[in-house]
Amino acid sequence: MKSTFMLCWLLVVGLLSLAQEAVDSPIEVSQANASQNLTNKVSPTYPALAMAARIQGSVRLAVVISKTGSVDSVTVVSGHPMLVPSAVEAVKKWQYKPFLVDGQPVAVKTEIEVPFSLGISAIIRSPSHQPHEPITEDLSHGATFTFNITPDLPEFTFKVIPEPYARDEFGNPHTTVREVQVFRGDSKEPMQSLEDCALSDMEAPPRGYDWFRAVDINFDGYKDIYMLTGWGATGNQSGCVWLYDPEGSRFEFSKDFSELGRFTLDPATKSIVTHDNGGMAGTIFRAAKYVIEDNRPVAVATVAQDWDFDKKEYHCVVQQRQGRAMETVWDEWAKPKNDFDAPCDASNPFRGCGDR
Repeated sequence: MKSTFMLCWLLVVGLLSLAQEAVDSPIEVSQANASQNLTNKVSPTYPALAMAARIQGSVRLAVVISKTGSVDSVTVVSGHPMLVPSAVEAVKKWQYKPFLVDGQPVAVKTEIEVPFSLGISAIIRSPSHQPHEPITEDLSHGATFTFNITPDLPEFTFKVIPEPYARDEFGNPHTTVREVQVFRGDSKEPMQSLEDCALSDMEAPPRGYDWFRAVDINFDGYKDIYMLTGWGATGNQSGCVWLYDPEGSRFEFSKDFSELGRFTLDPATKSIVTHDNGGMAGTIFRAAKYVIEDNRPVAVATVAQDWDFDKKEYHCVVQQRQGRAMETVWDEWAKPKNDFDAPCDASNPFRGCGDR
């Protein structure tokens, strides 16, 4: 008798729980109906890199709107990875009038489409229209740079000889570099040209960027030369590096350093950190930390994070050098709890590596 009563009681509790869940579950509404209750719409900021690369399109988001009209959660359905973060940030600030059913406020779910447009079609229809601010550097007249490589040596001047190309239909310059001549001190005759860089594959550098610079990339007390040769909307870069050879008094091309990609120097630890972005708002990436041995970069730690579309999980692998070999010290699969919630932090990929 008691067991029958208990069974009935559990059944009633279970049915009440299911009923409550049904009441609390967000009701699906169309985008058109949801927009009628929208009271505060924050426009997204156009990402600078996406604008420079002429990326446009729509980001589609699935959202849950609370009983009070605030946006509770945002899930990315589709969209270019360079546009997604800005769209998500804006939509999270949207506010709606509460949605009512039988006079009572309810949570709802809907999809939102956030458009990003540069008006490129209008530019194509009118080729004579020129943007006021080109996105690439105009090298049609060449360029000249002067650097102190070390206090004990005279200044070196680098004269860029242009490889002319026509502007594109948007008015952006595409002239690149044919040759870089190097002058020592007040000499009127070049001491050498910077050689062995694949200049035929070079892209015009972004306007206002420090694309040709002197940096002590191998931490030997002499500044070396870096020239940007490729760049993309995700922030990835490629370039050529010439190391200053104090014995030969020349700048020698370095294949090893040129293959680093986008890098950051840490003079305090004499290390180099590289970072390549693979998309999904930067959560897919490759990062590596290098030290200098025998005048070349040697990896001491790497972090690689991918997204498995079948499992819908992130996969992050951390490797560190043990002796002379790289060994995996951390291998983690994780389902995101919210948007772009990945196991490895792209903004600080080597945090905690020592503990691991």
